[in-house]
Amino acid sequence: MGISWEEKKTNDEILQKVGGRQLHGMLAKRKLPYFGQLMRKIEENLEKDIITGTIPGNKRRRPPHSWINNITDWMDMSMDKIVQTAWDREYWRDIVHRAAKVCNDE
Repeated sequence: MGISWEEKKTNDEILQKVGGRQLHGMLAKRKLPYFGQLMRKIEENLEKDIITGTIPGNKRRRPPHSWINNITDWMDMSMDKIVQTAWDREYWRDIVHRAAKVCNDE
């Protein structure tokens, strides 16, 4: 890309230069179906516990923006509503496509 750190460019400027807004849509299109699949699992599942942050034990500091934050931002719903929605696969698939499109359009 040839951008020096001394140029003091913002992340948005860099993303705009490389067409990175499409990156948000691509991430949403990959993360949301995987998240839906995890939420539909009935049995206890370590991956599901990690993603939802329900692991018992010591509370550790989370990164500033976690998986759950991405999912709730993209879906514009509460976590409970998202989990309920994930059980309806056809509806979930439609929502994933709409959310990915919105992320690309931003």
